[in-house]
Amino acid sequence: MFAQDGLPTNAEPGKCYAKCYIADQWKTETETVLSKEASKKIQTIPAKYKTVTESMLKKEAGKTVKVIPAKYETRTEKVLSKEEGKRIVVVSPAKYETRTETVEVKAPSTRIEAIAAKYKTETETVMVEAASTKWIKQKDAMCQAANSNDCMVWCLVEVPAQYKTVSKRELSYLLLLLEK
Repeated sequence: MFAQDGLPTNAEPGKCYAKCYIADQWKTETETVLSKEASKKIQTIPAKYKTVTESMLKKEAGKTVKVIPAKYETRTEKVLSKEEGKRIVVVSPAKYETRTETVEVKAPSTRIEAIAAKYKTETETVMVEAASTKWIKQKDAMCQAANSNDCMVWCLVEVPAQYKTVSKRELSYLLLLLEK
């Protein structure tokens, strides 16, 4: 409930706290205490034996390999030795004619032209420090002790967030593509 510096960890902003001495308080309570735990007893039961007769496999069933001689026969087959082909025969001589064509010598092109730079200014509010709380030591107005140090209390106060207005200047420019 209290931090190492003696201030409460669950404090509320706007409230003040003071350290006070409170005398110890005692009371008598009756309690039931276990004097012996529950336990378990382990009992040994002797083993029992009996004679059993079993049939066991002496040798597994097997297989016999028999050699059967190969048989041969003679066959006659027809095999393709050359595929059929085509022959080109020139019937008439080649004919020529004169034609006029338009050929592109130079492709259309473009050029890039820069225009004067343009700027725009934007203003923005930015949080510099988030809202927080902090402890302040101050004198309790109701205290009437002779020593003023006995009247000091700790108060948790809220500190509002801090903001700053920032202006930004951004460059924007335009490129024009012109065809020749």
